[in-house]
Amino acid sequence: MRISALTILPFALSQKLSLLNDIAYKWVQENESKAVIFFERDQDCFHCESAFKEIRNVAERVDFEKVAFHRVSCDDQPEICKDEAIRRFPTVRYYEDGEHLRDYTKPIVEDALANWLVKIVDFIPLPIKSERDLNDLKEISKLPLAIAFFDDTQKDEMQAFTRVGNRFSNAFEFVNADFVSEEFLGYYGKVLVIKSEEKIVYDGEDFEQNHMKRWFEDISLNSGCPTVSPNTLHSYKKPLIIALISRERFRVEKKYWCNRIQSITGNFPIYKFAIADVMDFAGRPGMRNGELGGSSWNTSKPHLVIMDEKEQVYPMRQEYDNFNIRRFLTYYEDGKLEPFLSHSEL
Repeated sequence: MRISALTILPFALSQKLSLLNDIAYKWVQENESKAVIFFERDQDCFHCESAFKEIRNVAERVDFEKVAFHRVSCDDQPEICKDEAIRRFPTVRYYEDGEHLRDYTKPIVEDALANWLVKIVDFIPLPIKSERDLNDLKEISKLPLAIAFFDDTQKDEMQAFTRVGNRFSNAFEFVNADFVSEEFLGYYGKVLVIKSEEKIVYDGEDFEQNHMKRWFEDISLNSGCPTVSPNTLHSYKKPLIIALISRERFRVEKKYWCNRIQSITGNFPIYKFAIADVMDFAGRPGMRNGELGGSSWNTSKPHLVIMDEKEQVYPMRQEYDNFNIRRFLTYYEDGKLEPFLSHSEL
């Protein structure tokens, strides 16, 4: 009887820190719910051998019986390491259901690595039973709070929130609010982020995990330049400066333009700043391509608009340069700009 490689893979991979080839790597990504992969090099990696001994000791602990441990030689499997963007050796990476959640970034020592892994594998949002406890947490937490106000019927939503929380727990304190309070009555069934004194709401048009993940990416501490879309616009404090960029440039030049524009807008602290693909707002008056100059718009540069608390739009009609941006923002502050009016509003 002929036995396929896929038939014997589960048995072969049951060995701790099994060495993966491309077929085994794909199987792990598709079939294992919790996995740690140790990326190494056989040559020119002074720390790889000692780090391997440390992670092997962690893998043998009973605490991690439900976690699969594997390794990849980037000398033998360069395409895997290229796809995973592995740039330092060794790298320890944690996955859930094939999704890369975290890298271990400290020196690879058994106890420290084990403590890090326990927090990830057993992660749950912090349960809070009263408004008083929540206010106490606000006072002592060094991170913004991400609070889920879900009831017992919202198990799928809580599962998505927990998975996203595992990914972003270094940037937010994730909380499960299990109490009823008049102050937070309007947030039940939603996710609330409290960042300094600002409250940002994810109201759950779609609590699908990837949507929520992108939302947290936009507002995370590590994202100084959030991406705004029509669906997330309501979550941002106004007035909001939006840099609209052509789709082609948005894909490859977002970070560049974020840095350029923020170097100017940082002098105007009353504003929040976000960046957007102009095509996402193609149906919104005052932000459509034709109203921003149409074919005459120089798509090599962003176009700026300000959106106020009433979601009225103030387009910057002058040519993009540092002087015009500063003048545009100053004129808005001084009340010298008029909001865009569509033909139906004239």
